[in-house]
Amino acid sequence: MDWTYLLVPAASLPAAVWLARRRDGGRPVPPEALPTCAALLRLLARLQQHRGLASGWLAGDRSF
Repeated sequence: MDWTYLLVPAASLPAAVWLARRRDGGRPVPPEALPTCAALLRLLARLQQHRGLASGWLAGDRSF
């Protein structure tokens, strides 16, 4: 399994938060940003699930 597809997006979010905090002088992330992050993580999980199911279906697995 190629973990690059999971690790790159997973590492991007903390890096973006770190860069934003560094740019803003270390102020905490505003609470209104948290639902957006949660929505992006749900989207990422669904994309990964779809990717896995599509791979099985395209490989000819009859259970898909």
